[in-house]
Amino acid sequence: MHREEHLRSSDVITDVVIGMSDGLTVPFALAAGLSGAVTSSSLVVTAGIAEIVAGAIAMGLGGYLAGRTESDHYQSERRREQVEVETVPEREKDEVREVFADMGLSPALLLADSSVTAQPLLPSKMIFTQQVFWGPKGLLRIMNVAPLTPEGRARELKVRRTMLVGHQIMGFVTLAGFVAQGIVGAKLYNSSGDRYGQLKDTHSMLASAVNITYATTALLSLTAPPKMLSERRGLSSIKLHKYLAVVHIAGMIATNVLSGMLESNPDVKPYHRAAAYTTSCRGLPLPDISQ
Repeated sequence: MHREEHLRSSDVITDVVIGMSDGLTVPFALAAGLSGAVTSSSLVVTAGIAEIVAGAIAMGLGGYLAGRTESDHYQSERRREQVEVETVPEREKDEVREVFADMGLSPALLLADSSVTAQPLLPSKMIFTQQVFWGPKGLLRIMNVAPLTPEGRARELKVRRTMLVGHQIMGFVTLAGFVAQGIVGAKLYNSSGDRYGQLKDTHSMLASAVNITYATTALLSLTAPPKMLSERRGLSSIKLHKYLAVVHIAGMIATNVLSGMLESNPDVKPYHRAAAYTTSCRGLPLPDISQ
């Protein structure tokens, strides 16, 4: 039977190597220096022995204090981690997953729980559209298109990343449409005659394209599979993205409603412009590809 033997005293070897290096170098340098300054060989030998003794005491005391400090620090960190395991167990599990993920462990194994109690495969909180499609009783679960298993969730996380990357790309496409629509809209306000008709048709075409790309961008985010873990407390870029998305969709609705009122009520032009510019400024997508 194969048995592995591992060295268990690496710290001792480290201390021995450092001690020998210091013990051989410093006394030799002291003896060489004294031999050139004094003529008595007994004085040189005595000074060398004294340095060896003093150096041994200093190295031993220094090693002891360093080891004691490291031990105290380890015990302090261990007590803190024990408290966090009891108070915030989910966060501690996240940290363990992050460590093993950096080592290259597959998502399927990260999602599997070796303990008696099964690890939840879905976050505790999901938005409505995720519940409808990806929840424990969602349509894709009922139809057995996406079984709720560790392997299935690993595939879903890859799908999520792909969809959110597409969400980012479509967000920039939508932003470009906003900019183009704003430029054409600014010219539209100051034009007349045939030029006005041409610009209006272009503006309407851009508005339709922006609405389509905006809806596609929103659907890619709203229908993406849920991430592996629940959101952490406090403000994050993802939460900020969601809050701004609420403002953004309100601006999109207001812009389209006011646009329909322009023909019959030209006085709403300033409000339409303000809503359009506000929506355009919010058009820059924030990173949202976390798992």
